[in-house]
Amino acid sequence: MEKKCMNTFLHSRRAKKVLLTMKLTAILILVGLMQVSATVYSQATKFSFNTENQQIVDVLKQIEESSNFRFLYIREQVDVERQVSVNAKNATVEEILNDIFAGHDVTYKVMEDNLILLSPGKNAVHSQSQLSQQQKTLSGTVTDNSGQPLPGVTVVIKGTTQGTITNADGKYLLADIPDNATLIYSFVGMKAQEILYSGQQTLNVKLTPESIGIDEVVAIGYGVQKKANLTGAVAAVNGDDLVKRPVSNTASTLQGRLPGLSVTQGTGQPGSEGIRFRVRGLGTFSGAGADPLVIIDGIAGNINTINPLDIESVSILKDAASAAIYGARAANGVILVTTKTGTKNQFKLTYDINYGVHSPTKLLDVITNSAEYMELKNEAITNSGLPDSRKYPQETIDLYKNATDRNLYPNYDWLDLIFNPALAYSHNLNFSGGTAKSSFNSSLNYTNQDGIMMGFDFEKVTFSFNSKTEITNNIRFGTNSNIFFSNTNAFVNAASDMYLSTLAQAPMYGPTIADGSGRYTFKAYGQDENNKNTYAVAKEATNNTRKYNVNTSIWLEFTLAKDLIWHTKAAVNGNFSKGKIFRPLVPQYNYLTGDFATNLNVGGTQKSLSITDKNDILTTVYSHLSYTKTINEHSFSALAGYNQEAYKYEELSGYRQGFPGNNLHEINAGASDGQTTGGTAYEWAIQSLFGRFNYNFKDRYLFEANMRYDGTSRLQTDYRWGVFPSFSAGWRISEESFMEHFTLLDNLKLRLSWGKLGNQNIGTYPYQELINLGPDYTFDNASISSGAAPSRIANRQISWEKTAVWDAGVDFSVFENKLEFNFDWYKKVTSDILRGSQVSGTLGLSAPTINDGEVTNKGIELNLTYRDQLSNGLKYSVNANFSRNRNELTKFGNEEIGETTILREGLPYGTFYLYKWIGIFQDETEVQNSPKQPYNPSPGDLKYADISGPDGKPDGQIDAHDRIEVDGAYANFEYAFNLNAEYKNFFFSAFFQGVEGIKFFVNGWGFEPFRQGSVPTTDWRNRWTETNKTNEMPKIYIAGSTPSISGLNSTYFLKDASYLRLKNIQFGYTFNQPWLEKAKISKIRLYFSGDNLLTITQYPYLDPERTSGGRFVDYPQNKIYSLGATITF
Repeated sequence: MEKKCMNTFLHSRRAKKVLLTMKLTAILILVGLMQVSATVYSQATKFSFNTENQQIVDVLKQIEESSNFRFLYIREQVDVERQVSVNAKNATVEEILNDIFAGHDVTYKVMEDNLILLSPGKNAVHSQSQLSQQQKTLSGTVTDNSGQPLPGVTVVIKGTTQGTITNADGKYLLADIPDNATLIYSFVGMKAQEILYSGQQTLNVKLTPESIGIDEVVAIGYGVQKKANLTGAVAAVNGDDLVKRPVSNTASTLQGRLPGLSVTQGTGQPGSEGIRFRVRGLGTFSGAGADPLVIIDGIAGNINTINPLDIESVSILKDAASAAIYGARAANGVILVTTKTGTKNQFKLTYDINYGVHSPTKLLDVITNSAEYMELKNEAITNSGLPDSRKYPQETIDLYKNATDRNLYPNYDWLDLIFNPALAYSHNLNFSGGTAKSSFNSSLNYTNQDGIMMGFDFEKVTFSFNSKTEITNNIRFGTNSNIFFSNTNAFVNAASDMYLSTLAQAPMYGPTIADGSGRYTFKAYGQDENNKNTYAVAKEATNNTRKYNVNTSIWLEFTLAKDLIWHTKAAVNGNFSKGKIFRPLVPQYNYLTGDFATNLNVGGTQKSLSITDKNDILTTVYSHLSYTKTINEHSFSALAGYNQEAYKYEELSGYRQGFPGNNLHEINAGASDGQTTGGTAYEWAIQSLFGRFNYNFKDRYLFEANMRYDGTSRLQTDYRWGVFPSFSAGWRISEESFMEHFTLLDNLKLRLSWGKLGNQNIGTYPYQELINLGPDYTFDNASISSGAAPSRIANRQISWEKTAVWDAGVDFSVFENKLEFNFDWYKKVTSDILRGSQVSGTLGLSAPTINDGEVTNKGIELNLTYRDQLSNGLKYSVNANFSRNRNELTKFGNEEIGETTILREGLPYGTFYLYKWIGIFQDETEVQNSPKQPYNPSPGDLKYADISGPDGKPDGQIDAHDRIEVDGAYANFEYAFNLNAEYKNFFFSAFFQGVEGIKFFVNGWGFEPFRQGSVPTTDWRNRWTETNKTNEMPKIYIAGSTPSISGLNSTYFLKDASYLRLKNIQFGYTFNQPWLEKAKISKIRLYFSGDNLLTITQYPYLDPERTSGGRFVDYPQNKIYSLGATITF
């Protein structure tokens, strides 16, 4: 009955006025009630008109029609039917209002957005009926947490259409209140209060900000759901938090924001940062991959094609209960990206600009003194047992020690040449708005980022347009479109190759020869060992990639009945990439003599051009019916739908050499002799049925079931269909009657879920017998035919990889939702992993793909948030999250041992398997008294532990039996915490992110000295020598030529990459002063932002954040200092 009365109220004319009041006053609060700004407009706007015996309401309408003013009042409290005469000549609105309300106790207040609030004065005389019911008349003041009055608060007698709103001073008057009535105080952005009326004449009410916690609505598969009613493991972050980091890669903004989502940025290379997502650990070791599914506005896509400023929110579906609706594509989790839409009846233009300076977070500190370099290399040659002919003569060393001409005998710093601070900037224009029946949001972004490493730069353009239109009351139509373009220039080979090649340049010469001619240097002396001249490559070679992405969709939605909605969407997502690599032929000369030495080798002996043209198209169509029904205290919802996707990839490539010069970079300019072409194509498709059922009793007992039925072309007909169900339940204990006395508790919910997911990313045709075209062959000695041969044994019975997930969680909040805590425990088991069968190498063909193998991940996730507002207006929040995952290879078969890892049941997948380094041999006696080491070590070499032998006991010699399992392949845990504060117009935020327990096996240039002549780091000044017998560093050596040090993969090369980083800090000020109104500006937000400013780590020499081990050097991570502004019109 109460619900029916409320529905009647919501559709009444008075309610519409009240709701309008709520909307308008919400805007006022959000912009800080900048009354002075409105006053400027009111004083600058003048009126001239004459009226005789006209109702006040008509006078107000005349003012509204000829200006931007709007009037808000309640007819029962302000008499606007009274007739007045107005003779205005160049009069302000205040002068007109003073005239028509003279002698009447009516007050007015000019608010923000030119809204004028009319309300009865403090001494207003009420009607006789009101006076006669004085014992049932209530007055009071409504304020916020800080005690500031709230104008426009709705006060309604529950179950009736009778109500009022507070005036500009937050005061209200309500008459004719029935006995035992319940009063509802509500205001947009504030938590509504229901208070039982007990006959009092005064009632002051304080409203608190509406909780962001349990009342928040988060995106889930094919819909949204109230956070309080979630039974699955879903975490969400809003777009405003993501854009605090002014980075060009959208994926990196998610780092540390969501518990359970591990985000690692491999490098700082612009346009190719190597972002890796992992949701609750590594779930499979097959080619199916471990990357989560990314859904953008309902369609699979690439998050990096989206402008971060266009993102409304990001949700991550971590367990099977939340992800099963995506079935065969959800085994590694699902990331849902929702982009912004416009607001009806409101238009807004926003311009964002950001300029930043990028520099490496950390670079190698290398020896650049030429004499010291040569002396160290001579020492390393001796220690490595290499011939003296490779040493630098003393007279050459003395030339640099005693040099007066540093142009001829320099101490050149190649790293300082190649690495320099770089400028990055972005411009973003956003226009959004709508009418009563439609809304739209559009944006245009341009980003330009120079690389901190010479030869690298990146620019991108993003345009988006979202719209929604109500064609009729029952039909809605919309579009989502995003267009992305990027242009990337990079080193011809990998960025790591440029770094190591730069290190492999001696300080005795610079990039161009000493005579100043600008010709490129090869070497200075015959003893020099080096790699390619990276300065010459950066200047002469070309590696350009242009990428285009178009992701566009249209949708149509019908309200078929009161509780039944039909939604259909069709989309096309296309990626187009064009690459061009030109390898020049550049002469190089001796630095000192200027004599020709050789041509620069960047991958060939001739000038050559390689081009690639790649494209892929994903088409998606889905349609679903959703039904929602509430019967008394029982709420039901159901969803059923169909999905179909088709994908095709095509690639063409061409190669020519013999170009006439280094400036012609078109394929037809090369010679046809030696040309090659290539190409490939593949496609797949998937069909699906999906459904979801929710039941809710009293917002207390919650149940959800999901199902998806998938069929994929990647599997043979008899095995291609799979069912992926999930079930989850929740119990909101806080809603039980026995919890009523726990007044501090706002929400306490227990969750439990189980489900099964699949993985369809298993290769395109893994079940088919493939014939590879091999070398050409002649059958008649006259003509050439292409040969063909089978390449593998096929297994037509393979099926899906399957992932079963258990999840148990607790959510609670206290102190009016100021403190919120979430905890999840999970167990994720991936079985029937697709892998190559373990067969003998004598088979002669590739092993068949089989379903065999199992990986288990167990872990916990915690999220803690506290938010509050102090009486002085200071708003602040603190958030911390923690994730811990344990990986185990539970079924594999025969163990497999690699160079640095082992695959063995009972261990984490890819566990390090190394010799144990225990120190440095200090003298020959220690060498002789130690277990027999390989490679005949001498003092100063690495010393290894004798762990075991053939019988499982130490046997006095170091061999393969002494390798040990070492942890560190995966982090022990990841964590992050955020601090946010706002005071008046100032704002501040700090974001810390950390990883504990991760290790990387690294070697090569930068870590080992003199590989290809690479300069050693300054740490080698503390190397082992006869006069400095340290246990920290061995004697210096020539990398690759000293097996007693680098011949064994040992823990010496395994480095702890744990870190805690100040990922971002931002502070600024928002200007919303009245003088901005003259320029039609609502506000200006200025800020400073710093990224990766501080890192605490034990990782040596370089930045610890990377995705894998191997080569020690790669493109450095960026430290960013930036200034930005947001201007809202």
